[in-house]
Amino acid sequence: MMGTTELNRFSASTAFPVAASIVFLLIFIVVWATTPLIGDLGPRINLPFAHFASTYPGSERDLIIYMPSDRRIIVSHMISSPTDLPKMLREIHDRTPDRTVVVLADRSLPYGEIRNVLGWSRNAGFSEFWLLTFTGNRLKLLMREDA
Repeated sequence: MMGTTELNRFSASTAFPVAASIVFLLIFIVVWATTPLIGDLGPRINLPFAHFASTYPGSERDLIIYMPSDRRIIVSHMISSPTDLPKMLREIHDRTPDRTVVVLADRSLPYGEIRNVLGWSRNAGFSEFWLLTFTGNRLKLLMREDA
């Protein structure tokens, strides 16, 4: 009789760590899968493909300009119209002139619209610019959700 009780206790004690490991694994997968959705990452931009582009180093001092496919212009988390953008960029440059302008423009936009934003940034006094693209190979491009 005593052998049966010890056997039941043994199987119950090993089942708990296995169940806890499975629950932990499921929580990890959910957190890992939703992490890009948490936080303020800006609008979803379908970047153009550039096979041999250099890697963008990034900095907290960058002035990031988002240009999603719906033709909004978002600067420092504020939506701007094309008529207000030159003034906004001048004000930002007057406060922090050493910033790098980083443009994330959707590949569906006409280049003329992107060129206008770069020109207004240059006229405001900024001198360093990055146009971000999607780098990698064609397979990576095809595997993206938004490609």
